[in-house]
Amino acid sequence: MNSNMQRVYNEVLKLTIPEKIMLISKILPELSRELKKDSKLNVYDLKGLGKEIWRGVDAQEYVIGGAAMYALCLWLQKKSDSK
Repeated sequence: MNSNMQRVYNEVLKLTIPEKIMLISKILPELSRELKKDSKLNVYDLKGLGKEIWRGVDAQEYVIGGAAMYALCLWLQKKSDSK
C-alpha cells in the first residue's frame, strides 16, 4: 500500500461505523462507473490484489457479515434516495 493510500486508510479507521458505511455507499457506485468506462480492464488483472488483508479472516464470518453489511448499505441508500 503506497503512503497516500495508507494515510487515507488511517483516516478511515477513525470514522464511526455509520460513517464508514456511508463512505462505502458513496465509493462503490463511483467505482462501478469508473470500471464501466475502462473497457480495457480485465477482472483477472485484479488477481492477488490486496491478498494481505485477508490473512487471519474467517471466510464464513466474513460472508455472514458481508451479507448484513450489504443489506444495511441498501437500506441506507434507499433512505438517502427518499430525501
